Amino acid sequence: MSTVKAVSAPVALAATLAAAGCGTWGDRLACGDQGCEFTQDEWARVKGLANVTATPVPPDLSNRYLPLADWTTGEVLPDPVSTPIVQLGWHLYYEPRLSGSAFDKDSTGAYAPTTRELHCGQVGVSCASCHDPQRAGSDVTSVPGHVSVGAGWYDVNSQQTLNAARFSALYWNGRTDTLWAQAAQVMESQVSMNGYRTRTFWLVVNQYRAAYDAVGFATPTAAEIDALATRLAATAPSLTSATSQAFRDHYTNDLTAEEKDVVTQVHVNVAKAIAAYELLLSSDGSAFDRYVREGRGSTALTPAAVRGLKLFVGQTSCIDCHNTPMLSDGKFHNIGIGQSGVHVPTVETCATKTCDCSGGAALPSCLPSGAFGGRQKLLDPAATQPFHRGGKYDDSGVEIPVDPTLPDPRLEGAWRTPSLRDVALTAPYMHDGSLATLPDVLWHYSEADGATSLGTSELAPLQLDGRDRADLVAFLQSLTGGPSGLDLMRAPDASVATPAATPPCPTSADLLVERGREGGREGGQ
Repeated sequence: MSTVKAVSAPVALAATLAAAGCGTWGDRLACGDQGCEFTQDEWARVKGLANVTATPVPPDLSNRYLPLADWTTGEVLPDPVSTPIVQLGWHLYYEPRLSGSAFDKDSTGAYAPTTRELHCGQVGVSCASCHDPQRAGSDVTSVPGHVSVGAGWYDVNSQQTLNAARFSALYWNGRTDTLWAQAAQVMESQVSMNGYRTRTFWLVVNQYRAAYDAVGFATPTAAEIDALATRLAATAPSLTSATSQAFRDHYTNDLTAEEKDVVTQVHVNVAKAIAAYELLLSSDGSAFDRYVREGRGSTALTPAAVRGLKLFVGQTSCIDCHNTPMLSDGKFHNIGIGQSGVHVPTVETCATKTCDCSGGAALPSCLPSGAFGGRQKLLDPAATQPFHRGGKYDDSGVEIPVDPTLPDPRLEGAWRTPSLRDVALTAPYMHDGSLATLPDVLWHYSEADGATSLGTSELAPLQLDGRDRADLVAFLQSLTGGPSGLDLMRAPDASVATPAATPPCPTSADLLVERGREGGREGGQ
């Protein structure tokens, strides 16, 4: 799993054996099935990977509503689950009415009918549909499963939400810098949830008003929400049957500039509530963490997992990129994974179609370019996309100047190093979901035979034999976390929403006419 260019495998192996007296071949001669003892330096590296929750989450000053006791350290309140903001966010994380109607396209605009079951044309997906906390916040509901499918087809495999608050940049390409901005964007992404901020507004007004008011959001005021809801009640689209385009038209045609800001602020507040819930989603207490806590004589890991751990911090240099207790450096690397699979955009596809590009620029700043395009979006967000740190809805009030320089070309084809926490639960792997199993991943690193479609791969073949790969898989399987102590990994017991009446669905002819008006495309990671 190294992302560092290396000398040839035989030379590297010889150097490792000479320096540490170990390595896979040396282990088998001198140490049998148990493997060599860790050197002092190796054990220091091992300890640096353990116990992710021992360090508080870095505070996000752009969201003043996080349940924090100390904003300078990120220490959470003694009973964060009972706070109104977390209760609201928990329920909204599982709320399918934040999503809209089917989009039936992929991120390039090509026809791609959703594989979700529809009711009244609605896809009925929630944040939890593609980020299930009981599966480490990963997607187990999309069909066929290599990329996430909601209202349309996403361009990438979903990433887990557990421990996500510890990343400074989100998505595979780093295009978003806060949890609340990610939620605000994905609710409106047509290939994902295909909701819209006017839909969010009416959901709050009609079903979540008491829970929303309990939080005490500073803006907009209750009077502003009431006045707008009263004026527009007769023309509000149906939450259960209207197309997403109807909500966009409602925003564009029926609201003044001041009213649009009221609606957008409510949408942002909902996103900040979801982020407050996600802040508490963590994974720790794995067999590996117990092994480190108990010391080198611990039996928490199998002999195979111990050998795999030694490989991980030593010969294979996996730790070069999968470091810190998050088991990720949070950076972006090209490891020879291109873009492959049904409805996954390629460089060639984006040369002839309207792909999601940064600022309308030409290639290579579009979806397949990875962190190159993602960084452009993060540093120079479009005027129509106000959801980012330093923007209008950042509670810190700190402006972030736009960086006029182009990203480093080495970011082309580079994607963010994922955390390996709970990795045994989060198949398939890589940003395009092209590797189905952990043995497939280890084979990729062993051979470094990926044909990247953009940029230059940083990998050199590790030339791992079958036992090496099996040992590394055993170690990776030891990273599945235990209970967090906060009972948040499931849907909440009772809804805080007002029960909604279910009107009859429109006719098939009505749906066809309305769906034909769906247009444009947002999304991508």
